[in-house]
Amino acid sequence: MEDVEVAWVKSVGEWRNLERGPVISLDLETTSLDISSAGISAVSWSFNDKRGYVSGFGPPVSDYLNMLAGSVDKIITHNGMNFDLPILDRHGVVLPREKSWDTMLSAYVLGRDLGLKTRALRELGILMETYDRVSGGEKDSSRVDPWMLFPYAATDAVVPLLLYEKDRREVKDRNLWEAINIEHELSPIFVEMQVRGIAFDRVRAIELQKELGAHIEEVAERAVEQAGVPFNLNKPEDVSWVLFDRLKIPPVKKTKGGEWSTDESVLKARIENHPVVSTIMEYRQWHKQKSTYIDSPIRLSENDGRLHTVFKQFGARGGRSSSEHPNLQNIPQRRGWDKKIKALYLPDEGCELWSFDYNQLEMRVAAAITEDPELMRIFIEDRDIHSENIVSILGRRPGNPDDRRLSKNIGFGLMYGLSARGLNEYLLYRAEPPIALSMKEIVRIRSNFLRRFSVLAEVQEDWRREVDGLGYVDTPVFRYRRYLPEVFSGDDKYVSEAERVAVNLKIQGPAGVITKLAMVRLRKYRELFRNTVHDQVLASIPVKWGPVVSEEIAREMVRTGEEVLGIPVKVAYERGRTWAECK
Repeated sequence: MEDVEVAWVKSVGEWRNLERGPVISLDLETTSLDISSAGISAVSWSFNDKRGYVSGFGPPVSDYLNMLAGSVDKIITHNGMNFDLPILDRHGVVLPREKSWDTMLSAYVLGRDLGLKTRALRELGILMETYDRVSGGEKDSSRVDPWMLFPYAATDAVVPLLLYEKDRREVKDRNLWEAINIEHELSPIFVEMQVRGIAFDRVRAIELQKELGAHIEEVAERAVEQAGVPFNLNKPEDVSWVLFDRLKIPPVKKTKGGEWSTDESVLKARIENHPVVSTIMEYRQWHKQKSTYIDSPIRLSENDGRLHTVFKQFGARGGRSSSEHPNLQNIPQRRGWDKKIKALYLPDEGCELWSFDYNQLEMRVAAAITEDPELMRIFIEDRDIHSENIVSILGRRPGNPDDRRLSKNIGFGLMYGLSARGLNEYLLYRAEPPIALSMKEIVRIRSNFLRRFSVLAEVQEDWRREVDGLGYVDTPVFRYRRYLPEVFSGDDKYVSEAERVAVNLKIQGPAGVITKLAMVRLRKYRELFRNTVHDQVLASIPVKWGPVVSEEIAREMVRTGEEVLGIPVKVAYERGRTWAECK
């Protein structure tokens, strides 16, 4: 942005003559991306799109910002609610959250790109400098030449001001105030959860690391035996040679480098060609599980014995939150290892862990928004949908645990409008353990489901036509928007995938935001919250408070769900000495 004037504020005297305005945009340059320890290298701010101010951080800027906090009407940031403002808090600058607007959060609700530079280029036609180019790859901004860093920082303060005006108009026009408020009010709760962290059993984790490592070695030995030749399962070139050269399995596609690909889609496509293919897939799954859910947490908890997971409220497309460093939201349920991993997560001293889990929330969302009479009746009359589906969909008598597991997986898959082929893949690759049925049986089951829940199927078809015409989907109730331009690609594969995503978003979107809204309404208990996984909230509650507090949390979650959906909602809540015991 060559037309932006950069004002480098160096002395205390200069602060007295600085301009002010009703809206200020702020940005920080920091020494790291860890909100718990990052130092501030520079502060930039702007009141209009013509001038950006920048200064090193010290008492003058602290006093100035604290003074402005009481006089401005709005404080604009980009990813500030989850990053800049918590860091400023730690350095003595406490800016009121009720005056804050985060253009990353508004972008999430509106379905825009989340990156500031990408938004600037696509929506404003502004080509911004990148940090890597300015810094030469230096992660610690305090080591970057100020003559390079400060103009970059000033621009980072100006652009959110422009995006704010644009976002605010669209939010007003589409009446998205509730969604915007939920996201802004949730941010400090997630930050507090991250900073506080959750206790982690490092001793048991190290034992588990060895146990799983031994199992992975056994799987690798089995793969070598099946292939008839030693090879390194961690090297794609070795795997490619074994599959396509030695075993003569037909390849599927090439990588960008021109080599035959051995990614997951290729292995799935060739799983019937040779037993070693499924063993390689199993090895990769176990290896990833060990790395993500055991190795990484051991490393990340070494300072204080706690895991300070980064919660990302904009991590999923439809409104759900996600987490990283480590990911605590998608622990795989492979052969009971999910329970072993969850047993590593502990309550604080004098506390118990309590799990609060919405019961079949996504199915209830589907019932409420499609108004399928049969699906609605099941929940209004408090009937067991899985037992009924065993009879009406599978054509069997209840009582067999395998049938119940099959019913759950089929109900969940077909609720999202899967085709017979899609359901087959879902049962084979997502169910744990895998479920193999003949295509004839899958077609029969799917036909029974569509007959029983015919209104649900009709509404899903309406959603597909809607996204085909608009190129985007708005989630029901809260109206988060997601653009799916693939529907205009002319490629049947991409069009079908976009339609599938549209159906998913219509159901998963409201479910994810209901959980967020419940946490916002329960903000007085935020110091107890330790994790949230899709429709579940995990809390560490002092033993003496447990029965009373747990009832109040569950009651508020039920009330929130029923207010949004208009049908009965249930919340199961259990306590335990570990997360695994909170069944």
